[in-house]
Amino acid sequence: FFEQLLHASNRASDLIMTRVLLLAGKFDPQQLDRAIQQVAAQIPLLQTTIRRQGWRYLLAATPQSPAPAMVRRTRHSDETWQHAAIESVHRPFEEGAPLWRTELIHDPEQEVAELVITFHHAICDGASATRLMQWILQTYHAIREGRSLDGIVCPQPIDLQPPFTTTRWDRFV
Repeated sequence: FFEQLLHASNRASDLIMTRVLLLAGKFDPQQLDRAIQQVAAQIPLLQTTIRRQGWRYLLAATPQSPAPAMVRRTRHSDETWQHAAIESVHRPFEEGAPLWRTELIHDPEQEVAELVITFHHAICDGASATRLMQWILQTYHAIREGRSLDGIVCPQPIDLQPPFTTTRWDRFV
């Protein structure tokens, strides 16, 4: 399942979105990190940062690796991922740093984890985040099964043709 948080402030650099993906069963965090790195290397927009030039904010290429290192946190309860997601969505991106970050909330004893991915809205919207997470999972499964990564491509766009459902946001405000 996916959970989503969105935070905006009066600064142009603070439109931040967090997605959370529940992972169940045995998995290898190193292989998941490798999948994230592999996918990020194929998406130039994930290799950008925001630079301030006078009153304007500009996207610029980052000089570091395609994906920031995945932070790991021990899962103590079902609320651990919620705290991590709220912290991440309220933490601004530093100038010159990648415009996304990942955090794995994991308890190997329970075989359950949450992958928290936070994006600046300048590089990713909600639909793109869903496709990116699907791509990461497809790549992870290929790595885990020892298959070639050559045939794995970004999933097709989500079809928003009727009938589709919408969320009544006024219920949450």
